[in-house]
Amino acid sequence: MCETGEAVLKTLEALKDRLTSWLQDLRTMEDPAKREDSVRQTRASARYRRVLPRGISRAFLGQAYEAESWRVAASLKISCMLYFDAPLALEEVRAALKAQLETVARFRSKARGVKGKESRASMFVRLDDEEWAKALDSLVTVREDLKGEGAVENFVMDFYTARWDPDLPLWRAHVVNNLYDGRHLLVMVFDHSIGDGIALLQVLWQISGHSEPVPSRKPSAMPSRDSCLQGCCLQLKGIWKAFYGPFIGDQLPGDRPNLLKVKDPRTPGRRRAVYSSPSESMDKIKVIKSRIPNATVTDVLMALTGLTLQEYYRRYEPTTLQQVVRGNFPLNMHQENEDITDPRVYGNSFSQGLLTFPLHLDDPVEFMRDVKSQIDLIKVSPEPIVRYGLVRLLCQSSLSHSTVLKLLLDAFGKVTAMLSSVMGPTEEVQMFGQALKDLSFYAMPPLGVYIGILTYNGRVKVSITTDMEAETEPKRLGDCWEAAMDKLAEAAKR
Repeated sequence: MCETGEAVLKTLEALKDRLTSWLQDLRTMEDPAKREDSVRQTRASARYRRVLPRGISRAFLGQAYEAESWRVAASLKISCMLYFDAPLALEEVRAALKAQLETVARFRSKARGVKGKESRASMFVRLDDEEWAKALDSLVTVREDLKGEGAVENFVMDFYTARWDPDLPLWRAHVVNNLYDGRHLLVMVFDHSIGDGIALLQVLWQISGHSEPVPSRKPSAMPSRDSCLQGCCLQLKGIWKAFYGPFIGDQLPGDRPNLLKVKDPRTPGRRRAVYSSPSESMDKIKVIKSRIPNATVTDVLMALTGLTLQEYYRRYEPTTLQQVVRGNFPLNMHQENEDITDPRVYGNSFSQGLLTFPLHLDDPVEFMRDVKSQIDLIKVSPEPIVRYGLVRLLCQSSLSHSTVLKLLLDAFGKVTAMLSSVMGPTEEVQMFGQALKDLSFYAMPPLGVYIGILTYNGRVKVSITTDMEAETEPKRLGDCWEAAMDKLAEAAKR
């Protein structure tokens, strides 16, 4: 009887707490300012307790959850390296990340299968406040054993085969103080199901204390036309490309074997090697841009990736210079001013562009003009929209995640390289109470080589990831990048 009485008292106390909370909510709704804040908090919590991601995020998350193939799942990670001049305090970093990321649903959610559909669907399940606070101890840690750049690179390479803890969100942050070069580092690792490079850049911008979106560059100018007829021809080529690329080109054989081409993107090598070049001033890029009529910064950077591959093959495999070597690169499909706290829109929103590098051209300026003409055609073509729609349709199908990823790899894995160009903040930003001095990032697609270009604070650098079955020393590609930049700059002066 006593136990029954205690149970009744607990029930009444719980009911009292619920009524008190309800009355407080009513008072809040009477105040417009508090009402707006309440709506924001609700939006960031209970309303999105469980979210089934859409598009390619769904396939990425399903593969991370099911873990059917380490070869595919392990590669779907992005690593970001943030460098500082002063040491980072673990508790300060942990508190800052907690405050800035708790409203971003995918950062405080774990992966779970949908009941009855474990083989076809996975979802993000938001951690409650207690789980979130406890998880941060494992999500944000300190590493005192990493001092040299080589040790840090090996640490990043180990992420490639690491598995996620199923009870924690799909990201990690590691504080690495007192490197041998005097700098201090924060290593952040994200699963690709959380978001693409543009989405993650927005989160890093928020971590730095900015509530507004990352300052965006002006849209690239559309290709100039010397005549109306030329413009019409370009549009017709773009329409044909939208049909040919996704429906015919993706079904044709891939690049012929070469030093950097993996045999099968479904079964990449077990190890990755990484390298990040020293940052250089953007002034050299701007000088090259000014010497080429109607060129953009993106034109120059994409041409440099092709010239880097050309220089590599010239040094190590000259016969490939007469072959077709291609690279794909992500195209941003995000809408302007997206709300990163809304998991229905935050995540992966990109299409794919395809470049065929004219490796047979010896003149760097002619090489760049050829690459620029391909980029101009992509700008006017609806191909990215068509490809984006087809990928979303495939990812929303009833096929298993592993099957979807294999089909995507068959289509996009026929190229030799993956390229990307991310334009970061143009000015130095503050983070964790000090200036962010430098940053770099690595992606690990199941291809032979990934070349990622990042601009920050008026400087540019390249990060390179290679499949060690194709190339064990990515620094050789880094040396080719520097040589290609010098050659293009010299040729542009003539």
